[in-house]
Amino acid sequence: MIIVFSLAIHILNLPFEITMIIFEHYLPQYPRRPLAVDLALFGWICGQWRAVAFAAPRLWRAFTMNLNAMMISHQAKALQEWLRRSGTLPISIDILLPADQPCCLQEMNNIVSLILAHSCRWEHTRIGLMLPFESLRLLQGRMPVLRSLIIGPTEVPMPPPASPISLFGESPCLDTVRLSRCFEPDYVTLPWTNLTWIEADFLYPEECVTI
Repeated sequence: MIIVFSLAIHILNLPFEITMIIFEHYLPQYPRRPLAVDLALFGWICGQWRAVAFAAPRLWRAFTMNLNAMMISHQAKALQEWLRRSGTLPISIDILLPADQPCCLQEMNNIVSLILAHSCRWEHTRIGLMLPFESLRLLQGRMPVLRSLIIGPTEVPMPPPASPISLFGESPCLDTVRLSRCFEPDYVTLPWTNLTWIEADFLYPEECVTI
């Protein structure tokens, strides 16, 4: 017991920077995203470790959030705090709403607005929300470091839009895209000429030719 206590004292006396590096090695290598419980663990050990974790933006630059319709207001606050802790670093984010967790449009738009406030820092992004087609118009803006993207609306617009929605045109680094769910290349345009990898779940051969 004395030996264990002595080791604990030595660990707690480590400099901030060394403790932070140890924490980083516990998490998956960026841009892979840890589970929320992995990050929460740092705050459960002691106040000193919690202070280190909360003050280290590199620990918060990659995250996954599986939304729950019953908890979405609390999750929105957690998402906002997560983004704040990541500072100014590029981020890897995965926001997912399962099909069996329907939320109202306003709640979805609130989540989108939260992450869009940091779109200039998006580097690896997956947006798995149950977004209607028109909400895709929110996903516009400058995203200078965005490299990989997974996206897809949940419905085909009826009637079709008068002109296609142009998305991610200000994303010069974007080279990898996966199109999930109901993606209509006639209704949505991406910066196709920049891409070196495209993966699609639900495209007809003629749509692939169009792209």
